[in-house]
Amino acid sequence: VLHTGSRREGRSEELRLVDLDSGEQQVLLSGPLGPLQPVWSPDGKQIAYVQRSMDKPLKAGPQVAMPLGDIWTIDVASGELQQLTFTQAITRPPVWSPAGKLLAFVTAGGELGLVSSSEPGVIWRIGDQLLQPQFTRLGFIP
Repeated sequence: VLHTGSRREGRSEELRLVDLDSGEQQVLLSGPLGPLQPVWSPDGKQIAYVQRSMDKPLKAGPQVAMPLGDIWTIDVASGELQQLTFTQAITRPPVWSPAGKLLAFVTAGGELGLVSSSEPGVIWRIGDQLLQPQFTRLGFIP
């Protein structure tokens, strides 16, 4: 992820794919994207990232983490984008399941959730809301 500009003049980010052998670079995403926190899928064909709507203000409180946005995926070969969640409340980078079908995430309210890459908008919540989430890592056990 390449950051350019400043807060005063306007920031812009680019998510680039770099060929380590040739040094050739391909821009996958660009614009005022915010903190993307990209994560490769297990098969290397997609990248999941978190992006928030730049036209909505950020909301956080003393017991609520700052939300980063929603989970999106980009197909590396085609550049096709897909929005998977519609909550604007994801607080950590998503984690791919080993088979690459599900993504786990944590919301600003401390809820754990799952979303399928083949069923955008359908979210499974795991357990109850946590009052003080202390997660440092979220993952799948094969």
